[in-house]
Amino acid sequence: KAQSYFFVARPGKTRWITSGRRASHPHWSPKADRIVFTAVDGSTTNLYTFAPDGGSVTALTQHADDVQVLSPRISPNGDQVAFTRFEPGGSLDLVVLDLPSGKERRVTAGAAGDQRPLWSADGSRLFFTSARNADAVPNLYTVPATGSESDVECMTDVGEAIFAVDVHPDSGY
Repeated sequence: KAQSYFFVARPGKTRWITSGRRASHPHWSPKADRIVFTAVDGSTTNLYTFAPDGGSVTALTQHADDVQVLSPRISPNGDQVAFTRFEPGGSLDLVVLDLPSGKERRVTAGAAGDQRPLWSADGSRLFFTSARNADAVPNLYTVPATGSESDVECMTDVGEAIFAVDVHPDSGY
């Protein structure tokens, strides 16, 4: 059985976080007061969080029936988590989880395979990669954080594919 373990290492202090789960995709909150990550429970992946200096692991989602989640990213204000969700028979779509309410909102929908969400520095937009173009080559797209599928904009049109993205804090986004 495959397993992975998360730990937080600081000088003179190491803390194991997970055990017995296939945990991955860790992401620190902007204030460094928590880490969000994915972990597999049976055949389903859910989002979890913990405070690196103490406290227990807390489930953020309760997906079932082979739903998979990937690449969680906490918003700049720490109130939301954007991630990729795959449902059996569906596609990879971007979803935003509102942490105070626990409600999920699908941002994109379709067969393109939207992945690797990243928040703009001000939290107003999401950037992501997707193979939405006619050649099915992954490119960079953006959508307002409060938007939906009809608001998606293409930012690049490259033939060699874009698989990762980062946004400079002073970029104006």
